[in-house]
Amino acid sequence: MKKIYFLIVLLLLTGFNAFAEGLGNITVSTTGFRNNKGQALVALFRSEQGFPSNMNHAFIAKTAAIKNGKATVVFTDVPTGEYAVSAIHDEDKDMHFDTNWIFFPAEGWGTSNNTQGFFGPGDYHDSRFILDPADATVNIIIHY
Repeated sequence: MKKIYFLIVLLLLTGFNAFAEGLGNITVSTTGFRNNKGQALVALFRSEQGFPSNMNHAFIAKTAAIKNGKATVVFTDVPTGEYAVSAIHDEDKDMHFDTNWIFFPAEGWGTSNNTQGFFGPGDYHDSRFILDPADATVNIIIHY
């Protein structure tokens, strides 16, 4: 009987801990794809490490079908905090951001806050936003 009480208390404490941290959903709507070929690769980053193109450092990465030049991804139950989003038109479905021989983007790209760098996507600092316990919507325009 003591084990059951212990488990109930443990579950309650764990639940309250998750509630105290806060969770939200992030809906990412991307527009401006030049065609419906391939897929949208959308990644959520919690730091500048790997942003915007190294999916190995993404907190979460998802793919979505492109329809009529648009794609939408929803990240659910995301802990509150600071994030940045990158989106890639992964035309060849290789799960990588392709560049040409002089490292200019060879596939479409976009970042949260629609930031742009000198020859491609903006950096994490300019692309970041805060997710509070309320849900967030991020609109990204794909550039080529």
